[in-house]
Amino acid sequence: MQAALTGKDRFIGAALIHLNRDHLLFLDLAAPDQESLRSDYEALLLHAATDVEALETLADETDLHYFTADGTQIILLTFRTRSGRYLLSALVAPRKPYKQAIKRLAKSLKAALK
Repeated sequence: MQAALTGKDRFIGAALIHLNRDHLLFLDLAAPDQESLRSDYEALLLHAATDVEALETLADETDLHYFTADGTQIILLTFRTRSGRYLLSALVAPRKPYKQAIKRLAKSLKAALK
């Protein structure tokens, strides 16, 4: 996950939640000095992870994206492994492509989380 923040994909932030256990497994920002962004991101993830009705209607491997006022994209993607269901999220800079990067990251995580 840390590579997604520092590698070629360069997400602004990334998070992984194990939905079956209600565990936040990873949350980090590329620029760690952005505490207000971190707390807003955590609040959004808490809301997304606890909205059971919405999560149950969301098919696995389908990404949802939202935009902040400054154009930053908030990506949410669910996927399953044998150990349960996960919510992967990324913060993406305005007008940056994300689909291939988030799918690659989900595929890597699925292999690692078997």
